[in-house]
Order: sequence, then C-alpha cells, then structure tokens
Amino acid sequence: MAFDRLDEDAFVQRIVAALERGAARPTAPEPAVFAMIVGAGFSHGVVPLATQLMHETIGDYYIPDSDMSSMSGDPARLRKCSARFWAEYNAAAQRANLPTVALGRDGLPTDAGAAYCELFAYRVANELFAAARSAAPTGSKFMRGLARARLAAMPAPAESLRPGGRFVCDFLRHALATERLNPAHRALATLMVAQQRGDRPELRPFCRTVLTTNFDSLLRRALEEASAAARVSDEPERGFETDSLERSDGSFHVVHVHGSVQRGNPASSKEELAGIEARNARALAGYLATREVIVVGHSGWNDAVVAALGQADGPRRLYWCDLSDEPNPRVARLLANRRAPSSYVQLGPRGADGWMERLVGALRLS
Repeated sequence: MAFDRLDEDAFVQRIVAALERGAARPTAPEPAVFAMIVGAGFSHGVVPLATQLMHETIGDYYIPDSDMSSMSGDPARLRKCSARFWAEYNAAAQRANLPTVALGRDGLPTDAGAAYCELFAYRVANELFAAARSAAPTGSKFMRGLARARLAAMPAPAESLRPGGRFVCDFLRHALATERLNPAHRALATLMVAQQRGDRPELRPFCRTVLTTNFDSLLRRALEEASAAARVSDEPERGFETDSLERSDGSFHVVHVHGSVQRGNPASSKEELAGIEARNARALAGYLATREVIVVGHSGWNDAVVAALGQADGPRRLYWCDLSDEPNPRVARLLANRRAPSSYVQLGPRGADGWMERLVGALRLS
C-alpha cells in the first residue's frame, strides 16, 4: 500500500483535527487517540547519538584522566582518544579470533551503529579487559567505572557480568548521566498533563502510553517535573502483555522496550534485540493496532517495535516522523508493506523539539 507524505504544518493540523471532539468531556477516562514510539532522536541535544558515542564519548571514558588534562572536552582530542580505544579493541578481537570493527582513516568506526552493536555483544570488551586490567592506571575513568559496576546488582546476560561487559554497561550510564531535558520532553509532558487535568475538555486525550527504545529516564523525569506520575515498565526480558500497556484508569505509562540503565539491562546487541523481539512483538502489535501511532527519532532498525508495526495492520494510521526529505529504505519498505494506512512526516529543522512545541501551541495548552 502506498504511503502519503506530510510536512510538519499538515501533521500538526491533522492531530488537532483528530483530537477535537466538539462535545463535553466524558466523565470516565477514554482511550487516547495516539500511542507514541520515541527513539534516540527524541532526546536530541541532551543524549549523545550513536556516532558521538562511538567517536567521542567512548574515548573520554576509556582514556586515563591524566592523558586528557584540561582539554577533555575538545572534540578533536576525544576523537583521538576514541581512535586509541578502537585500535586496542580490534587488537583484542584479533587475538581472540572475534569480529573486528571497520575503521576509517581517522581510526574511528565507519558504521557507528554496527560498532555500537558489536561493543554491546561484550565478547571483545571482555577480551580487552582481561589483557588490560593489570596494566590499567587506577585513576582512569574506565577503572573507576569498573569498580562502581561491581557494586551494582545487574540482572544481565552472563557476558555483561565479566569485567569488560561491566565496563560497557557503566560507560552507557556515564553517557546518559544528564539532568537536562530538551524541549520535546517538556512539551510532551505539558501536553499529557494538560489533557489529564482537562484544560481543554473539548479535546480527546492525545497519548497515555509512550514506548521508548531509549535507556534514559528523561520522559519519566519530564512528567514528574510537570507534577504527574507514570508507571514505568523496563523489564522487556520478562515480557509485556497487550492489556497492560494502557489501563482504563487513564494513567500514564512509559515502556522501555529495550530495557533501561536504571534496571541495568540495556539490550543493544543483535542477539539481545532478537530475543526481546521474539518475546514481545506480538503483544506490542496487539496494542498498537488499537491506536494511531506516531514514531519519532527511530532509525527503523530491526527490533521489537519495528516488528510489531509490521504486524499492526489494524484500522489505525502509522505516522513516521524524521528530518529527511524521504524515509530511509528500511522505513520506506515498512510503510509501503503495511495494509493499514501510513504517512511519512518530514519534520522541520528543529526536529522533535520544534514539532512538539508547535503542537502544544496549536492545541492552546501552553
């Protein structure tokens, strides 16, 4: 089935039209019109994306503090330190006859997403740390991270419990350790809380359940700062149930479909993501088929939500939002192969931040 294309203005207008009921609000909570799926792009500006993680942040975490001096925030310096990490990582991989990461002339991964998945397979990291621990300077960030990780009770795969795996998991905590919220988080919380208070009773509820592939707690924090509590589900390895994703009492629900740093179970390797997909795709599909669905900041890589969207052929529409003029080939195939109607939305230059703020303004909730 062909999919249509919308710009940000038309998308905002369509949402407003979908929410306007023209009658008084019913006394009992009614189902939200939309479910949202948010990926890394929704946290743009406050959480590093894969390229920054693999090209800069990993070097900042791995190299001893004394090597960084006062220039630790200089991107060129961080890239040099990251190149050193990847050189040592590939050397460990070659010694153990494990897959290496393809590097460019600058010594950095040519495919940051693939490097990220390989890193979180833990195998090479464990080989690297088995050789490096005895020689590592005790003042380095990665050795301090390893010491902290030993104290954490992390119900994670066995590979992640060994020294290298614990370093990788603690590196992710370090990368996501921010107290900042971006405009998209704040605007979404404003919208959800306003609907709960009934600020405009002639509007249907926009969204109560947000599925996120992110490991951070920013959505929950945004709701808390807006004086709203949310249920949080972040144990995908235990499985989700369709009926539990949105309750009839109108409560908010943030669902970490890949786990969270708070739980210590961030699923990032291909094997982990495949296991979560097998366990949860059907349940997620059952819920998503009952709503119109908005996806923001997701690249379309294979995971549980993409598999669920491929199955969610109910009567509702899927809106896939991104900055590019055209969807990437993975997303285009997903949209075209669905039997239910689909739209590709090109957001404006400010991405999720600009779209969410415009939506709040159009609904007269700010």
